[in-house]
Amino acid sequence: MIPLLLALSCAGSSKGGDSASETDGGETQTDGGGTTAGPLEVDVLVIGSGPAGLSAAWEADQAGARVLVVERDEKPGGAGHYARHLIGVGTRFQDEAGVVDNADQLMMEWPAISNGGSATDPWVQALANDSDDVLHWLVDELGGTFEGMMNDTSAGQTRRVHSIGFGTLGPVEGLVLAVGDLVWTSTEATALRFDPEDPSRVAGAFVRDLNTGEDLEVIARSTVIATGGFARDFDRVRDARPELEGALLVYEAKPSSDGGGHALLEEAGADFQNMENHGLYLNGTYDPRTGLGEEGVLLGQLMFSVIADLEGNRVGDESQVLLFSQVDLLAEAPDKRLFAVFAESDFNALALTSMADSFGLGDGTTLTPSELMRLGGAVRATDIDGVRTLTPIDADGLQATLNRYGELAATGVDSDFGKQGTALRTVLYPLVFVELAAGSAKSFGGARLDEQARVLDADGAVIPGLYAAGEAAGMLGTPATGQGFGGSVTACYLTGRVAGRSAAAAE
Repeated sequence: MIPLLLALSCAGSSKGGDSASETDGGETQTDGGGTTAGPLEVDVLVIGSGPAGLSAAWEADQAGARVLVVERDEKPGGAGHYARHLIGVGTRFQDEAGVVDNADQLMMEWPAISNGGSATDPWVQALANDSDDVLHWLVDELGGTFEGMMNDTSAGQTRRVHSIGFGTLGPVEGLVLAVGDLVWTSTEATALRFDPEDPSRVAGAFVRDLNTGEDLEVIARSTVIATGGFARDFDRVRDARPELEGALLVYEAKPSSDGGGHALLEEAGADFQNMENHGLYLNGTYDPRTGLGEEGVLLGQLMFSVIADLEGNRVGDESQVLLFSQVDLLAEAPDKRLFAVFAESDFNALALTSMADSFGLGDGTTLTPSELMRLGGAVRATDIDGVRTLTPIDADGLQATLNRYGELAATGVDSDFGKQGTALRTVLYPLVFVELAAGSAKSFGGARLDEQARVLDADGAVIPGLYAAGEAAGMLGTPATGQGFGGSVTACYLTGRVAGRSAAAAE
């Protein structure tokens, strides 16, 4: 397709292009507070350029629509740059590896995968039937490389999580190359535009160039909201998960995942569903360089610890912390506090991943276990008296727990919680204590969609002109996702493609 608009560079070059249509009419006051010289007309406006938004743009562009994508960040790709693990069912890669899998198998496993989600939901069936097409498209059309498969219990008992890369990045980079010339970066949608003749119909948006402060009115036949989730909006997170009120929360999501798209959807009267299944991990603590309630630090070997509450009781299998359901242990703990208790040697061997550093927000230094301790993110106790004086944990209760855990390790069988393998080993003094935080990571709740990715209102009626995809729609636009599932970025590509095709076909 002929590019609609010249790409906006990260340095903030001017916007324009031969295929755009701009109408006269002088300056217009926008809801964002600025002015614009005259509206720009397109067929499909996509807000957000992650896997969902770029997929929608690709499909709409292929259908011959005039497409514009606006992206608040300085480069397209969103939170998907490194997302390379995708669920796929009945793929040729599975066939070549001798893995037997099909849509019926996924739907049979779906209630367990999604913690009770319905396999009869149309979007779940679309995932089961079309995920293979998504993966093949990423490889065959967009240049991704299949790198192998893995088992992930959050995606079922069948080996169906595929790793697809694009060099050192995720397959979304293929989409960036394919449709990046349709993207205006450093451009934020400040408000939706409604049709003056039909105020219920979404007809584009007001956007602002974040480099120049210039505002522009974009008139669109169809608007797709694909802005990602709300993991960094703790007010929304606590509304979704009130049982975590009082617990330590940290960010494990890209800085732009602040629920901006949810505000736009609310403006249009969208209905939201499944919000209580917002995904939080129990696999880290706070980064002491950024402060409480900010960036998280992932603790790479939590399986070697004992996770205990304030009474000193062990609360679960420490090797299962990558399941979203494990955050319930924190919600149920006394005063909503849990601690990872390590033998000092295991703590010193920890591989720490700082989310601040991952997102370019860190201070440029590598965070090591010793630095975590020096900054107050960990406490060392050489004996039970140290536990009493340095931690809020009941020392006698913890000692009984460690004695019991040592007995289980000696037998090699964790009859309490089922931990297996070499992670089940005695934890001896000196001990190191790290308080665990709920890491806000993914949104499995969002705008409710129909099967064409059209946004629905509280009465179940379609909001004309408005579509959504990806995390803004809770991955699949349905309440059937339960606690979430491994490789869920496939759902972002899937809903994006459906939204793009539907938006381009709309009258």
